Amino acid sequence: MVPRTLAPILLQRAAQYPVVTLTGPRQSGKTTLCRALFPHKRYVSLEDPDLRRFAVEDPRGFLESVRDGAILDEIQRAPELSSYLQGMVDADPRPGRFVLTGSQQFELMRHVSQSLAGRTAALRLLPFSLTELATLGPLRGLPATIRTGFLPRIHDRGLDPGVALGDYFVTYVERDLRELAAVHDLQRFERFVRLCAGRVGQLLNFRDASGNEVDLLLPEGARVHAIEIKSGQTVQPDYFRGLKTFAAAFPDKIASGGVLFGGAVGQARSDWPVSSWRALSAA
Repeated sequence: MVPRTLAPILLQRAAQYPVVTLTGPRQSGKTTLCRALFPHKRYVSLEDPDLRRFAVEDPRGFLESVRDGAILDEIQRAPELSSYLQGMVDADPRPGRFVLTGSQQFELMRHVSQSLAGRTAALRLLPFSLTELATLGPLRGLPATIRTGFLPRIHDRGLDPGVALGDYFVTYVERDLRELAAVHDLQRFERFVRLCAGRVGQLLNFRDASGNEVDLLLPEGARVHAIEIKSGQTVQPDYFRGLKTFAAAFPDKIASGGVLFGGAVGQARSDWPVSSWRALSAA
């Protein structure tokens, strides 16, 4: 298993709270991580129709069957369990007794926050980071890395990312969406997702009336770190235009700045440092 950076934090929280709740997208590795970190705990998946029916129809009896603790996977499939868990962990607040996982974060956390407030730690596991991906071997080029994505299953099984990500969207996103919201026109929703994907880099940026822009502004207190992001592998003079414009317009707001580009080796320039995207794997 690829070492996950969240692992030590999850173990730490399990030593402090009777319940740990781990959310995150489907196939981000929640089940794999929990079963690896807690190998002696009973594992119960509520995707199993028979177990789910048991949990929904007889929650007290179900929890009695796992009274010594368990990993309860996809807990949002039986949302009322969290209310019954409250009484159990109040009566026996041993740390790390239950580990809950769920892929529908909003639905899950709505019930958990109501029933297990103060009794559970809440953590979120995302797909691989560049740091985690680098443990599998040398990173490939930037275009190939972006195209392949970061879902563990794709790398673990060597799947074609185009097919795998398409299947992921159809089988998981559409299903979960139908359960969370009354969306009837899936084609329109798919167009919406594509539009969001094309504009994800514009969420926290700066652009003036002349078209000078900085791709990413990371806030730190009242100031920001300005980062220009370029896919090119050769540094060009215009990479710095937006940074210079922003620094001139907001000299008191900028804490630092630099360029992140698609090349293999960074450059320690005197004005704006240039970093390779590969450096992110060591961050």
